[in-house]
Amino acid sequence: MAAPTDQVPGVRLLTKTNGTLVGGQTDATLEVTSNLQEVEDKSAGFFNKSIPGFDEWSLSADNAHTGTGGDHVVGKNDSVVVDLTAQGGSTAETVQGLQELDMSLEADLEEVQTFQTASWKEYRVTGQSLDLSLTADYFDPAAANGAAHDLVLAAQENGETLQLSLTFGALTISGDIRPSDWTLSAPGDNSIATFEPSFRHEGAITHSGSVDGGLDAALDAYFNRTTVTSLIEYQEDGAAVTGGTKYEGDGFVSSIELSGTQGETLDFNYEIQGSGPLSRATQS
Repeated sequence: MAAPTDQVPGVRLLTKTNGTLVGGQTDATLEVTSNLQEVEDKSAGFFNKSIPGFDEWSLSADNAHTGTGGDHVVGKNDSVVVDLTAQGGSTAETVQGLQELDMSLEADLEEVQTFQTASWKEYRVTGQSLDLSLTADYFDPAAANGAAHDLVLAAQENGETLQLSLTFGALTISGDIRPSDWTLSAPGDNSIATFEPSFRHEGAITHSGSVDGGLDAALDAYFNRTTVTSLIEYQEDGAAVTGGTKYEGDGFVSSIELSGTQGETLDFNYEIQGSGPLSRATQS
């Protein structure tokens, strides 16, 4: 089959990580930058010239879940659960009435140059971080349903950490976190008050289990600080089209964001910073 001659719909450009399809994404963006350097040339008059610097590329994918692990809906059948345990404690308390969740995992990347790819920027990981913010129905901390609230307040008051366990599907993200701030919002009508704490990682964050599809490769690459092979290819009827164009390269997962609102599917968005060349080839 030949390459398509008509305009290409975005739905036919599919992303893979380490060869595994990421089929549930709603949007993907591939960006290449040449970092042009302006140079002065007296013979050019008012118009200066430029030379290409190091090239770099990045790929972002939104709502990237395949669905093979099920829909993870905030507040439904405990499909997204946040458990907290006191520092030195053994009893985990679930955050009740979870309304919103926003977790970001970031990688600090430092530019390096190995001269293996003379014209493309390369990177290495120098640090990692986790930030978490929650919005939940407010329960009195002295009541059973407010036990998780009580843990947050006590940790903030005593300068202690909490152990986090965030689970959706068969995937668990865990580690020590420290409360950074919290807000109690009490509306003037009969609406439910909300408790909104936020946290920062304290030491290493780990993961176990799997979520589904190509996302596992992105998660593993982030936590292991290794590169992942990214591919965007043209597909029809679930298969790559011979003669179509594909783009492929290795890069580090620079950010992962998990976010969701009660009653809605948990979004899983990630970005890959290319380290080395992005190749363009014809699909065979």
